[in-house]
Amino acid sequence: LLFLLTASLFFIVSAQDNSAVLDKIAGRLEIYKQHFPLEKVYFQTDKEVYAPGEIIWFSGFVFDRTYNLFSGNSSEITAALYDASGTVIKGDKFTVTNGAFRGDLLLDKEMPLGCYYLAAYTPWQDTPDHVFIKPLVVEAFYKSDAVVSLTDPGKIYQAGSKTTVDLQ
Repeated sequence: LLFLLTASLFFIVSAQDNSAVLDKIAGRLEIYKQHFPLEKVYFQTDKEVYAPGEIIWFSGFVFDRTYNLFSGNSSEITAALYDASGTVIKGDKFTVTNGAFRGDLLLDKEMPLGCYYLAAYTPWQDTPDHVFIKPLVVEAFYKSDAVVSLTDPGKIYQAGSKTTVDLQ
C-alpha cells in the first residue's frame, strides 16, 4: 500500500511538472509572437537592371507566419527605394487585397547610376530584420545598344501575325 501511494504521488507531481512546462512553453510562444512579426512579405520585380527614367513594376504576397496562408492582417504595404547609403529615394503605400499587392515606382531621369535596394514591409514589421529587401541596379543604356521599335507601338498584335520591326 505504501508503494502504491508513493508511485501515485510520483505521477501526480510529474503531471503537475508537465503542466508547468507546457505553461512556460506557451508563455514563450506568446513572447515570440510579440517580438516577431506575424507577417512575411515576398515580392518580385519585372527585372533587376533599370535605366534612369524607367518604371519599376512589382508584385508580391503577404503571408501570415502563424498559419502560412495569405495574410488578412494588413490592408497596406509600404514599398520604398533606398540608395547604397540607406537614404530613401522614393516610396509609396500600396493596397493589399487577399494577401496580394502590386505597384510601380517611377525612377527619376537624372537618377545617379549605381546599386539601390527596394524594400517592402507592412505596419506589423517594425524592425529592419523582418523587411523584404531586393537589390536593384540603375545603369545607363549606351548609344551602341540596339534599339527595337515597332511601326505601330500601341497596337495589340495577334499571335502569328506579321509586322515591321525597326532595329537601330
